[in-house]
Parts: sequence; C-alpha cells; structure tokens
Amino acid sequence: LRQQQQNAAEKALEMGHRSADLQQHLADSQAKAHDELQDRLLDQHEQQKKMELLREQYNTGVPPVVGVTVDGAKGLTSPTRGNKISTYCVIEVVNKPYTRLQTPELQGPMPLWDYTGVLSKVGFGDVLKFAVYRKEPVVEVDHTA
Repeated sequence: LRQQQQNAAEKALEMGHRSADLQQHLADSQAKAHDELQDRLLDQHEQQKKMELLREQYNTGVPPVVGVTVDGAKGLTSPTRGNKISTYCVIEVVNKPYTRLQTPELQGPMPLWDYTGVLSKVGFGDVLKFAVYRKEPVVEVDHTA
C-alpha cells in the first residue's frame, strides 16, 4: 500500500511538472504569436504610409520613382539549345515602353541577375510587366543557288 502511495505521489509530481512545462510552452507560443502580429501590423502600417505618400505625390503632379529588383529565374530551357541558353529579363510599365529596364544577359537555366533599377514616371495604379527572354544565336542561311 505504501509503495502504491509513493508511486501515485511520484506520478502526481511528474504530472505537475509536465503541466508547468505545457503552461510555459503555451505562454511562449502566445508571446511569439503576439510579437509576429505586432511585426505584421507595423509592416502593414509602413506600407499604408508609403501608399499615402505615393498618392500625395501623384495628386500633386510629382511622378513617383519605383525601385525594382530582379533576383533571377529557374528552370529555363530552349528547344534548340537545351540548358545552354542566354537569357535576360525586361521590366516595364504596361503601355509605357519608354520605362523599359533590362538585365544583363546571363548563361544557363538558372540565371541570378541580382539586378536593381529605377523606373521613373510611374503613375499611381500602373502595372509592372516582367518578361524573361532567351537570346538564340543567329543562324546564317545561304540563299544562293
């Protein structure tokens, strides 16, 4: 009987420690979730402030300047050259071809351009277009017969 009481007491103590561990884990999880929510709210507030500034600039006739970064691309191939291709990316505001930016040409199916450029004369609500092109070698054809 004494052994059973001792086992029960040890089990109760173990369950008390486990309960304390779970409560601490829950408190830590809640604190982490709270911090992540605060960070999101701050980011959202900063984005709203930026949008308000862009609207204000646009309404006062000052065209906003937009920074654009192109990291790279994956899985590019060519039907004629396979993975041995040369590619580049073109960025422009839709219906405004004079805003065109172009990355340097790079070889391979996974180019890492890490290119940053600036687009000016961007209107509020304009849409950016990113297009990746491959440069095929020119094949000369002899037209003499």
